[in-house]
Amino acid sequence: MKIGDVTSRLSLFQLLKIGDVTSRLARLANGPSFVAKSYDKYRLNGFVFSTSTYDLRLGRKQNSGISYKALTYFRSSAKDKNLIEAEMTYYGIIREIWVLDYTSFNETVFYCHWVRVEDKAACMIDPDTHMVKVDLTKLKSKNLINNEPFVCAFQKLKQVYYSKIPNNDPWFIVLYSPKRLTISIDDIEAPSEY
Repeated sequence: MKIGDVTSRLSLFQLLKIGDVTSRLARLANGPSFVAKSYDKYRLNGFVFSTSTYDLRLGRKQNSGISYKALTYFRSSAKDKNLIEAEMTYYGIIREIWVLDYTSFNETVFYCHWVRVEDKAACMIDPDTHMVKVDLTKLKSKNLINNEPFVCAFQKLKQVYYSKIPNNDPWFIVLYSPKRLTISIDDIEAPSEY
């Protein structure tokens, strides 16, 4: 029996009992090998991401900023039992880039420190300019597993830059980065088409 023949309602345990070790789900459940590749820079979807330590070493570019949109559940208060689903954009800094080996495929993950977007003192939209401002000193605790520090590269990640606001410590304005040139874009004759 193949996993593709099984309905999606089976538990992970039942899927593993089937024993189809070639499927992607079974490989993910078994976990990666104990050896992972680590990178300082990584090209992905037209962006060149780098780790924050690599940026500090070079001292010239900031390619470690990242944003990610995710569906999140909210409550209006602690007593509210009705959850509301909404899309939230998270902003963070890439600390490490890993490529995990699952034998038949590789999976790239970014280890990030995220800004607490639920905290109005850490992330806000300026009412005058409508620009997103973040306080990079208010990152989520790095020790809690609930803060989900990892994000997979196949998710729709965007690169951002954090521009310091003069005389407005500790706020930074979030600026979205354009995609870098790739082989297919390099073939365009008129640069204005980009």
